[in-house]
Amino acid sequence: MLSKYIGERFSVSATQIAVVFVVGGIITAVVQGTLVERLVKKFGEKTMTIVSLLGLGSGVLFVFLAPAFGWLYPISLLRDGLGGFYGWARCCLHWLLC
Repeated sequence: MLSKYIGERFSVSATQIAVVFVVGGIITAVVQGTLVERLVKKFGEKTMTIVSLLGLGSGVLFVFLAPAFGWLYPISLLRDGLGGFYGWARCCLHWLLC
């Protein structure tokens, strides 16, 4: 759905959209591989869960507010950098709520 929205809103090709998602995937992999463990030890599970969910939510909101396609790259850095904790945060939320 997001890729279809981006394509129609900014009139860009599927290749350009794919590059944005690849960049986001690389950012997520770097965050999960290098930062998650250190930051969770430093700030705690609850704080990092909140940061992750706020990052994902604000990132998606900024995609809809972006004035031009080029803005999606820094937005991807925010969304996927902070949202890179999401997989871990989801497990913590399940543990906290259940």
